[in-house]
Amino acid sequence: MEEAQKFAQDYDSPSLKPGDTVSMMGIPLPAAYVLDLRTYDPAATAARLTIPILVLQAESDYQVTRKDLEGWENALAGHKNVTIKSYPGLCHLFIPAGNPPSPADYDKPSHVAKGTLDDIANWVAAR
Repeated sequence: MEEAQKFAQDYDSPSLKPGDTVSMMGIPLPAAYVLDLRTYDPAATAARLTIPILVLQAESDYQVTRKDLEGWENALAGHKNVTIKSYPGLCHLFIPAGNPPSPADYDKPSHVAKGTLDDIANWVAAR
């Protein structure tokens, strides 16, 4: 958890320069990449696309939350090329989440929930 907090602090640091390096989970990232991410708005980019888009949300995801999904829903509202689905009780990996959801969910052997796989396969087949 300390490492994630350090990354978040480095990510938001006003003194971050393109030549710096930021560590994320022990992986060194060029600060130029992080600085570019700060200006990237994926939902706004997706809203400009005309290709089919599938957005999936695991409702018990503690990393990508319901609030994040709401941002996508707002950005993509009215777009006929977009399908949005959410899955209760699943964590970020689309496997059953703990109660409460936590990083320990990632250590549990499991498979992606069948309903999620079926939805993806059906969405792809329909296109």
